[in-house]
Amino acid sequence: MKYIPALLLSLLLPLLCSADSWFTEFAGSAPEKINTDAHNEITVTLPESGTALLYSSKNRTDIRFNREEFAKTKLIFEYRLESESEKPLRGCLFVKDKDGWWFQDSREFLLKPSDDWQLLELNVTAAETTLIPVGHQAAWNSYFAASRKCAGFSFFEISGKYKLHCRPVRADGERKVPPLATLNWKLPAKTQCNTMMQSTFELSREYCNPFDPDEIMVDYEVYHPDGRVERFPAFFTVDYMRERHFTKEINIPMGRPYWAFRFTPEKPGAYRFRIVMQDFSKNKPETVFTPWRQLIAGESKYQGFVRRDPEDTRWLQFESGEHFFPVGINIHSNVDLRSEFDFKFGHLPDQGTYDYDAYFEAMSKAGINTVEIWMAAWNFAIEWNSNRANYHGLGRYNLCNAARLDHVLSNARKKNIYVSLTLDNHTKNTTLEWFDNPFNIANSFKVANGAFLENSEEMFSDQRARKINRQRNRYIAARWGAETAIMGVELWSEIDLVPKFIEMYDNGTMLDWHREAAREYRAMNQGKHLLTTHYCGDYQRLLRWHRLMEIDELDYVVGDAYRDARRIHFVDLMISHAAETAYFDRPVIITEYGGRSSGDDQHTYRLADLHCAAWLALFLRQTAVPFTWWHDFVHINNYYPHYRGFVDFIDGMDLRADYEYRPLQVGLRSDWIDKPFSTAGRSVRNLLLNGASNRAHLNVGYNSTGFPIGLNYVVQGLSMSRKNFWAGWIFCREFMNAYPEDQRPLDFFQNYVVQLDPEIEKGQYILTFYDTITNRTISQSEVNVETKGQFMLLPVPPFKIDIAFKMELLTP
Repeated sequence: MKYIPALLLSLLLPLLCSADSWFTEFAGSAPEKINTDAHNEITVTLPESGTALLYSSKNRTDIRFNREEFAKTKLIFEYRLESESEKPLRGCLFVKDKDGWWFQDSREFLLKPSDDWQLLELNVTAAETTLIPVGHQAAWNSYFAASRKCAGFSFFEISGKYKLHCRPVRADGERKVPPLATLNWKLPAKTQCNTMMQSTFELSREYCNPFDPDEIMVDYEVYHPDGRVERFPAFFTVDYMRERHFTKEINIPMGRPYWAFRFTPEKPGAYRFRIVMQDFSKNKPETVFTPWRQLIAGESKYQGFVRRDPEDTRWLQFESGEHFFPVGINIHSNVDLRSEFDFKFGHLPDQGTYDYDAYFEAMSKAGINTVEIWMAAWNFAIEWNSNRANYHGLGRYNLCNAARLDHVLSNARKKNIYVSLTLDNHTKNTTLEWFDNPFNIANSFKVANGAFLENSEEMFSDQRARKINRQRNRYIAARWGAETAIMGVELWSEIDLVPKFIEMYDNGTMLDWHREAAREYRAMNQGKHLLTTHYCGDYQRLLRWHRLMEIDELDYVVGDAYRDARRIHFVDLMISHAAETAYFDRPVIITEYGGRSSGDDQHTYRLADLHCAAWLALFLRQTAVPFTWWHDFVHINNYYPHYRGFVDFIDGMDLRADYEYRPLQVGLRSDWIDKPFSTAGRSVRNLLLNGASNRAHLNVGYNSTGFPIGLNYVVQGLSMSRKNFWAGWIFCREFMNAYPEDQRPLDFFQNYVVQLDPEIEKGQYILTFYDTITNRTISQSEVNVETKGQFMLLPVPPFKIDIAFKMELLTP
């Protein structure tokens, strides 16, 4: 070790301390910087009346948790006060963190003029500090201490002439390290199966970075009724209080920090828990176990976590075995700026989680049971650039956003809405956000962020980056791994758009990263949520890079279904999607669609896609109703009835039954010619469509699906049937490409008939036609089927856009 001579040290000390700057604020004025002298001291002439602040402030770009400073117990303020008056100055000491949360000493000081340097001390340990919150309700703790920005004097009611000299604020004293133990451990005595419970406790020690498992790792072990023992992570947190200020959401920290773990029992019986603490902050690691404590889980009506159906790879089901058919919408963020322009909505105020409250209320009424939510930097991310409020760079987490996401998930659970939670989005690695990414060493906040990557693609290969990702995912799994309202977890949205994706896919880096991340996350996730990753575009990209979607560590496939309405019809796109993605032996869900991905000329196209997506999902045997990207398009225009009518239609239907799915044979009665028409691989009865009226079907051919290919006003249909049940959807093809907003001038489609499904067995049936928006019964009639395969044309009531029907058995 090399020693620095005392003279050289005295010369270097001002430079070493120069990171902090001094500022004054007089009676609420703007901050004014104070220059230091050759001895690194400042001199300030205070105003002769009023109030004043004098404080030392760190540069925000450099505020990174400092373990050496954290190990100290107090801040030392050295000052010398000059005045012709003997009247002391009254005030108090204060500190602020980087986001402006203010804590001040509950003890007032009286500074007396003197020729001698004097000291004020401020204890900054959570156990012994005299700091109290101002403007919020949080107790001073390690979370705020690690991001301390300012420390200084607040003077009250100055009266007279004063000149104050100050030296750099410094940390001093050594923290005493108490024995490692839990305090105030609260564990409920009872709970119900498939209901998340939370247990809270405190630790006897404070940690500089309680999120770092290399400093302190806190887990809990659970002893199941069947004798299994599992271990999952616990998490550190601070509570926040949510308030509305006009149209803006305000979140205010409150109370003392604490640790917690969450658990959802899946079977009734007695569960035992103990907490495991592993302290790696000292030279010698230390492990402490608490005694076991017991919780009794009783039976419940709740359905539990969402799983894959073990009998049919296409479907999802709850832990209870009941089928889960997602009817979804993508609320990636509560406000989408493109909608302000594309739909000409004008400015949409960002109301934070209050927007989600409004959405969930409307969704619940409409029967929408699934939503996609992104943990993006502008929404619910817990790790991002320290230049933004509540973020702390890499390795320390945004507890404000964590509390906000808690609220949203809790509200979703109450309304029986299930969340597809997206952890990362591709833009953070592209030119859209890489400049702001906390991994980016070129960012001006690189010190505060702990940045170390030059290129975004290194996130997938650099071992330090993988470790940071693992640490963040540990916190996510700890906090939300037991949440039954989470349907599944999407590791990346549009992973195929990150820089050098194809190269990383081809050389195996991308597959290796996903295997590792998925295995690690599942091991830490108590609820064993379903996992996936997402491609953009349409089904063709899913098939092009299919190997990633097929790895064993992922459970289902997600992609998009955007289209150019001038080039492809949404019905045709969905038919192709259903046929081609049958390749995958797992559930497939479309989580983005709705016309093109941008553009202000898309209204009727997006409404058409919105309306027919649900019906196509049903009659093409899809895992879920696609999730439209344009949530505010639905919400502001109140297009929720397009969901409500569909949800009411499928109520009571056993969607997992063994149905035959086929196109309907539907057309004008006058155009019907009972003659065979052959298509690729099969022979069916079809219509000869001709005529010369303005409702003419023109001359059409048939593609491999059996659907006519034509121009305007082609009426088509899809159906599903089993031996004594038949359901179908009849629609105008043109209106499913561009949905007419005003239906009043439309003529009715009249005198249409549909051919009875040949698989329907003998019996007496009731045939009911429904309005697709209201599910109102349009007509009802009895149908007597005398023999299976009987040829029968059934009249279709007049309709303007589309109509749905069910034929159900009355008597065997």
